[in-house]
Parts: sequence; structure tokens; C-alpha cells
Amino acid sequence: MRLIFTDLDGSLLDHHSYSFAPAVPLLAELDALGIPVIPITSKTFAEVITLRGDLDNQHPFIVENGAAIYIPSRYFKSQPEHALLENNFWVLRNVPRRAKWQQLLTERVANFNGEFETFYSLYATSGAAGVAAITGLDLHAAELANQREHSEPVHWIGTKERKRTFVYRLKEAGATVLQGGRFLNIGGDVDKGRAMLQLRDLYLRDANISQPKHCETCCLGNSSSRRKPECPVLKLYAEPPDDALVASFYGLVAEGWHLELSGNCRLSSSLFNRPNGRCSDEPVTTPAVHCFSSGR
Repeated sequence: MRLIFTDLDGSLLDHHSYSFAPAVPLLAELDALGIPVIPITSKTFAEVITLRGDLDNQHPFIVENGAAIYIPSRYFKSQPEHALLENNFWVLRNVPRRAKWQQLLTERVANFNGEFETFYSLYATSGAAGVAAITGLDLHAAELANQREHSEPVHWIGTKERKRTFVYRLKEAGATVLQGGRFLNIGGDVDKGRAMLQLRDLYLRDANISQPKHCETCCLGNSSSRRKPECPVLKLYAEPPDDALVASFYGLVAEGWHLELSGNCRLSSSLFNRPNGRCSDEPVTTPAVHCFSSGR
């Protein structure tokens, strides 16, 4: 079994234009090979369901940094335990709803008034235009971005010192605070890595595979450092597992999500069969790809 989990912004989607056009040929090739491409993102259900239609992607997806997993009903042989049927999806919710985090922001960091904005506050005062102004999205996309179910994005406008105190107060109150490319994300105790393995295990169970080593998993994400790759699964380990294949690609998404190695080694035909170790001596740029022959 082979699975591909991909972040969206700055990975499958261009960080500035949000275009995925250069990736279309490879996505078609992977679809023909029967390799699922599974979005795992900070985006909302409303955003991903629209993009999923544009991509003609019929596979599960993970939203709001692992807060919920959406699986098309009847995708697996049976409905996963604890999943709810909603709008033709089996839904696994891993954290409380958005209202909890909005309440926490109101009660625990009230003395930071004027130093931050939330999507909710911007939408309340300016509608979709307020969200569009800080995200660069058009009005329709901004409307979708605000339809969060499990978290609240924060646009910080205060000082770095006050930001540290702000984050500390929220964590002290039980929130998980994640720094994204542009915003802080306030939500529950969940992350992309754990949700990714949660969904991978559902694939294994559905295929009656008992050992994770029989599932080759590729994780794609935006990485700016050789030493701190932005792979959600690697973050679960103090040290990468011995059987982890960490592949760094030069010019990956900026040139179109090509996943090329030494000019012509393509994921669909070669990458999953390479021996453990670094796959390329090319310099590491953003993003990076991390592949695993097994997992925790």
C-alpha cells in the first residue's frame, strides 16, 4: 500500500497564487497508479471541499491541523469507530469546536486588546473583506476560510515580547498554539502528524494489513531548514526512526510539485523503492519530502 499526504499552502498550492496547475500531470499519473493523494492542512472543510472538486480528488482529507478527518462515506468497507455521518462523509473530530477557543481568547487574553485580530473579529466588523485583507484571498475564498469548526486563527500585530506572553497565557489555559506561515492557530491538543497516522491506520485496517511496515507513506510539507523539516510525522520523534527515508528535493513546489530527483527520478516510479537515506545531494530548498517505509 502507498499513501501520499500533502500540505497545501506552500506545497501543493503556490504560497502566493494558490495555484496547483503545474502539479496536474503528476496528480493524474498518481491517480492512474491508484496512489491516494490526501490533503492535510490548516484549511477548513469548506476550503478543502472546494479545492477537492477542482482537483477531482475523491480521497479523505484532514483539516485544521488535524482537528478533523473527513472520509467519503463507503470509502472504506465499514464506518470507522467514533465517526459520525455528516453530509456523505464519515467525520472523526479530535478536538472541541471553535466556540471554546473563541471563549478562551475573550476570557484569558483580554488585556491584549488591540494587539491581535481573529478571523472571527475581522469578519464581525468587516465581513469577508476583513479576512480577505489580511490573507490575500478573494472574497469568496475568504468566506470559506472563516468557516472554521475547530480553531481560531489569530493575526498578531503587537510586539514579539508581548506575543510570547500571549502564547504562554493561551497554552496555560489549555490551548495548543501553532505558528503558521502568517497566523497563529488556536485550537486543541492535536497535530497533523497524529491525525496522519490515525488515518493511515484506518487504511491499514480496511486492507487487513497488521504491520505499518507494509504501508509506504510519503509526507510532503513546506520546509525551510535541513535540520527542522516540516514533516508532521518526523515531529513525533525525538530522533527520526531508523527506517525513515528523508528525501529532500531541489526546487520542488516553486517549480510545480514535480517531485523530481536528479532531474528525472519520479515519485510514482522510483522513489518508494529507493534504499534508506538521503535521496539527493542537491541543496535543500522549500518544501521537502519525507517518506517512510513504516511508522510508529
